[in-house]
Parts: sequence; C-alpha cells; structure tokens
Amino acid sequence: MNSSPFDLLQETITDNARLKILLRSNQQIEGELKSYDRHFNLMLVNAIVNGEQKKNYFLRGDNVIFIQKINM
Repeated sequence: MNSSPFDLLQETITDNARLKILLRSNQQIEGELKSYDRHFNLMLVNAIVNGEQKKNYFLRGDNVIFIQKINM
C-alpha cells in the first residue's frame, strides 16, 4: 500500500506503468511517467494528448487534479 502520493509516482516509474491524468481544464492525458518533482510537475513520454501521440510532454503540477495508475 502506498503511504504518500510520491510513493505512487515512484512506483509508476519503477514499474514502467502508465498514468491517466485529469487536468483543471477537464482534459485527460495518458502517458508513461519519467520524472516528477515536489511540485508535482510531471515529465511524460509516449503521451496521448487530445488523441495525438507525443514523444515528450511536460505538465505543470498546479494544473493536475487527479492521477491514476493504469493497470496493464
């Protein structure tokens, strides 16, 4: 069981899992987490944004409302 949100993010990186992220704008983004910081700024790779594949995608943490690890 995860004890903090940062544990979930680190577990996602370790497992090479994907995340589903909901933004303030109600936009949903899915991708593989490569790095993050204490402000929840996220660096994604192989992200799907508005139906388009993006090789690298940076999200500013204050736009993030919800993060879910996707089980594959």
